[in-house]
Amino acid sequence: MKSSARLRSILVVRDSPSIPVEVDAFCREVRRTLTEIGLSTDAFPVEMLLRESLNNALIHGNCRDCEKLVRAEVRIGRKWIVLRVADEGAGFSPRKVMNALPGPEMTGGRGLAIYFLYAHRVSFNSKGNQVSFWREIIGERKP
Repeated sequence: MKSSARLRSILVVRDSPSIPVEVDAFCREVRRTLTEIGLSTDAFPVEMLLRESLNNALIHGNCRDCEKLVRAEVRIGRKWIVLRVADEGAGFSPRKVMNALPGPEMTGGRGLAIYFLYAHRVSFNSKGNQVSFWREIIGERKP
């Protein structure tokens, strides 16, 4: 995709089965898109958010059931990159786990910490099976 001064929005959407290879493929596609439009500075934090939320959706939300889908949307606008990931699981209560962040000796459970580290805004739907991120664009587009 090429960028232009009149670029309003780029939307990348994927509905995928709950398998890890799909996470890798979508993350590569989004990284490539960001790099092509001159936002390589934003590629790493966006990929971290996307990869963590997709893995959480397929592992925790869909319980690794490859019959269930994960929907991912990435919207790249002029000032913001918005990511949305939803699974077909029962959901969870973010408020209940917000204060239960893991200590440095733990090897898992860092998803929420990653979310709040790399996103400028994080929200969950009421069911708890969809997360949305807003990240202000810090890189500059190439003309």
